[in-house]
Amino acid sequence: MTFSINGSHDAREVSQTTWNANSSAALLGGFQVPFGGGTLFPAQLGVGTHYYVCTNHISMGMKGTIIVQKYNWCCRECSSSKHFYFSKSFTW
Repeated sequence: MTFSINGSHDAREVSQTTWNANSSAALLGGFQVPFGGGTLFPAQLGVGTHYYVCTNHISMGMKGTIIVQKYNWCCRECSSSKHFYFSKSFTW
């Protein structure tokens, strides 16, 4: 998943409690996308809901969620069980 954001924005993973409080305390072991953007890889995100904020703009409510679900269907040629579905939402 790629975050295409300008140099005044970052994306820091936070707990649900921190996200609900519009705060920016980092989640221990969570992801941090640097100012200007970057890429998150599936290995960095386990199945479940991941909460993130823009540390510069959380006071304005700039935050989002990424929902990762196991994707059990695959093409006939592939026998991998390592496919995931990502859903991202963002509010501001």
